[in-house]
This record gives sequence, structure tokens and C-alpha cells, in this order.
Amino acid sequence: MSRDGREKNGNGLERRGDFSGKRGPGTVFSKDSGWWKEYAGFAAVMSLLVLLGGWHFLDVQAGTQETGDFWLRGGYLFLFAGVVCGLSIFYCRWFVREKPLSSYAPLLIFVSGCLYMLVLAPLSAPDEIAHFMSAYKVSSHMLGQSAVDEGGFILIRREDDFLQNIYGAGGDEERISLGRRLDAETYAVLKEHGTSVLVDDAGKEMHSSVYRPVNTTPLAYVPQALGIAAARLIGLNGVVLAFMGRLCNLAFFTVFVCLAIRLFPGCGALLLGVSLLPMTLHVAASYSYDAFVISLSFFFASYCLKLAFLSPEVRKRDLAVLAAVIAALGPCKIVYGLFMGFALLIPREKFGGAKQWLASAAVVLSAFAGAVAVMNRTAFLGLSSETENLIAWAGEEGYELSFLLHRPVRFLDLFYETILGAKLGNLDPLLSTPFPALMCLTVCLVLLGSAQEKEVLYLNGWQKAWLLFLAAGCLAGLMAVMLLSLTPVSSQVILGVQGRYLLPFLPFVLMTLKSSRLLRTGGRDEGLIFLMSAVNGYVLLRLFGIVSMRV
Repeated sequence: MSRDGREKNGNGLERRGDFSGKRGPGTVFSKDSGWWKEYAGFAAVMSLLVLLGGWHFLDVQAGTQETGDFWLRGGYLFLFAGVVCGLSIFYCRWFVREKPLSSYAPLLIFVSGCLYMLVLAPLSAPDEIAHFMSAYKVSSHMLGQSAVDEGGFILIRREDDFLQNIYGAGGDEERISLGRRLDAETYAVLKEHGTSVLVDDAGKEMHSSVYRPVNTTPLAYVPQALGIAAARLIGLNGVVLAFMGRLCNLAFFTVFVCLAIRLFPGCGALLLGVSLLPMTLHVAASYSYDAFVISLSFFFASYCLKLAFLSPEVRKRDLAVLAAVIAALGPCKIVYGLFMGFALLIPREKFGGAKQWLASAAVVLSAFAGAVAVMNRTAFLGLSSETENLIAWAGEEGYELSFLLHRPVRFLDLFYETILGAKLGNLDPLLSTPFPALMCLTVCLVLLGSAQEKEVLYLNGWQKAWLLFLAAGCLAGLMAVMLLSLTPVSSQVILGVQGRYLLPFLPFVLMTLKSSRLLRTGGRDEGLIFLMSAVNGYVLLRLFGIVSMRV
């Protein structure tokens, strides 16, 4: 060990700190750990949460007095008790006993997602109605039934028609899907349609919806479709069906995020932290294929990092896993093919030589290119055609591919002017995470990204620069896609670009903060995760209060 406390392990990775074998200053029950400070912190956080929860209960009371839906008070109190008890159990069961992160991550993600699922009603996430209908189509294929009519519109049960139109038949101008605007009436509709659990034969009759499927890989809707298919087989009502599809999507997200954490513990806390962000939980507990994209991105990147820093060699089955995952991920959003760049962190020696490395790269790249070519052929033909690019929703001419090639300065100007949003519930401005809560979550993530004493530092300078380059390329690619597909030429910003699209890269960008020059000497990752969970509890209570008050 060098004079300043640095040490190299067997793989040449840098460690720094006291290697005497003593437990660090974050240990709860050590003599000088200051455990009372941690208990005082827990008491302060819970006291503030109870105070704010009581404040938002006044919002629920005001809303119920206006609508007469006094049962919402009971719903809020149930949520409040669940948040307080859940945080207390987490603190006593895992934080005090110093259990490893992997032991509580699955339950924490899944339970947090379930709470978001209950507060933010079905079809309230961005574009969730389109994803729901696409999953419905896949469920029909699973059941061996017709999925679309002659016009390409998706067939659904009559029982489920209220999900696409809560006001029933009566004209397109009155049509609004459940959750499109979250208010007290949304909760009332769920209560009304959820009274009878089983559906009669008339409700099982299929008829055409007003939606066509999303043009992407059907694999992105398999988890949601499994829940829908199970509900249809049993004959459950539309409310239960909507929640079952969401529940299966959340379960898929939880499993693959936790697998990513186990594969490469070096970024486990960051993966869990990003998974606990309100927007992440919101889409993970919805029908959005963003849950599929984010979890598989985490898995692919962690698998590459495991092969780069922990595994002695790259086996054929490792190559098969990487090829399968990137083939499933690519067609959803092509720009996430940049995740293949993580494989370049793996030393060539682990492949057995340069030839084997080239052959392996060809296999993974071919899997990605083949899947994209098959699933996105129509989109490519549209971009390559010489017809005018018309943005349907705006009724205006849109940008064309030649614009990116011949006017890069203008593209950079649009890039600069674009502001990324982060609102919940179909980007509802009132259902956003408050700024103080956002700042608290940001500080927690930055601290999780800082190195602790005795922590192995995996990334060197060029590897950090490479990860940042991949993230920047992803952002530029996303903006280019949204510019061509959604932005009319009259717009001064690129429309449709949202912060949730950058969530797959966020943990690995934060991982580049780890350095031996800046160490976090106090506090444990579990404490930061607990604080993020408490912030989520407050966000949930606030959202319930706002929705109940909107009449």
C-alpha cells in the first residue's frame, strides 16, 4: 500500500482507505459510530413526513366535501399508514441490521411501484393508452383469438371499453381514456366499475377499439399481455385487468433490475437509486414499454461491466445473452443500440484473441441490426422516401433527414433550446415532483455516485470518458429522432424529448463521479436509499391529495 492509503487489488483496480479490517464509521453499533445521529435522522425524516401527510389530508378533506366521495379519506389514510409502516419496517429490518442491498432491493422496488400504481390510475402514464392497446393485441395472440379488425383497429372486450372512453358512446369529441386527466372522478370511475369482479358473457364480447398498435417489437408487451390474458381467461372485470397488466410489467422490471444489481454490485446502489425515482417507478408500474427498455438496458450494461471487471473470460453463453438482450432492446428505440458500446470495455484478451473478439462483435451487432431491420422496416422506408414529411398532429411540414445532414448548426441550436420535462401523469403540470423533493433526490443520487472508503474503483479516465460519450450520443440521437418524427418546422424547440428517455444511461453517468480524490467518509448507501424512499412516500401522499381535490 502506498503512503496515501492507496492499494491495487489483483485486477489492478484502485482501492483507497484504511485496510486494517476495522469496520467503517458508518457502522451503526460501533462505539464511535454516532448511532444516535442516525436514529435522530430517522425520527426527523418520519416526523416531517407525518407533518406533511397531515397537511395533504386537508386537501383530501376539501375534495371529498365537494364531491361527496368520503371513501377517499379512507383510501388516503390507508396509503398514509402503508407509507409510514413500510418505511419503519425498512429501517428496522434492513438498515439497522445492515443487510446487503440485494436482499431488500426487490421488495423495495416492487412495493414502491405498487403504491405508484394505485395512486396514479391506469392509463395515466405518458402514452399509456397506446401501450395498453398494443399489449391487449399481444394478449389476443396468446389466447389464439383475433387481435385486430379489417381496418387494423385492436379488438377489446365490451367490458373494457370504459378504459378507452370513460363517458361511453356519444361522439369522438366526448371520448377520453381513463387516467388521461387524473381527478377525483377517475377514482370514482374505478370504484364504480370495480364492484363486480367477474364479467358476464355480454361483457366478454369483442368489438373494435379506436386504437391501432404501436409499431415496435411485440416482446416489449409480453409481460403486460400476460397479465391481460390471465384476467381474460378468468373473466375478471376491466379494472382488475388493467391492474394485472401493470403488475406483470412492474414484476418484469423488478426482476431484471435486481439481476443487474447482482451481476455488477459496483453500481448496485446507483441502479437501485435511479429505479426509485418517481418517473422511473411511474413508468415501471404502467403499460409503457419504457419499463422494458430501462430494465434491459441496466441488465445489458451490468453484464458488460461484469465481463469487463469481474469475469476471467467471455464464454459463448455470455455472448448469446448479450446478443439476445440487445436484439430485444434495439427495436424499441434504436438509439439505445449505443449500449453495445459497453462491450468495448471488455478486454480483448478475455475473448481469446483479436479474431474471437471480432467474431463476437459481429454476432452482437448482427443480432441488433437484424432485429431492427425486421421490426423497424416501415419507419426506415418513411425516412428514406423523398415525400414531404408531414407532422399529422400539427398539420404542418416537419423536418427531414437532409436537414440534419446539411444544417448541423441549426440542429445544435434546437438541441440547446430544448428543455427536458419530468412531470407525472401524462405530463400533467400539477402532478409533478416538487422542486425541493427533486433536489433531495438529486443530492442522494450524486452522493450514491461518490466513492466510499475501501470501495473498489473500476473505471479509469478513458473508460469514464467513453461512458459519457455514449450518453451524449444517446441524447443527440433521441433529439434527432424526435426532430424528424414529431417536430414541425415552426417549432423553436425539439418536441417530445423527455428526461425519462435518459434514465437507462443515468446510473452509469453517475458512476463516472467515483474517484479516489473525492471520498464519502460518512453515511451509508442504505441511509440514502431510505431517504429516497421517504421522498417517494411524500410524493405519493401529495399526488393523492391533489387528485382528490381536483373536481
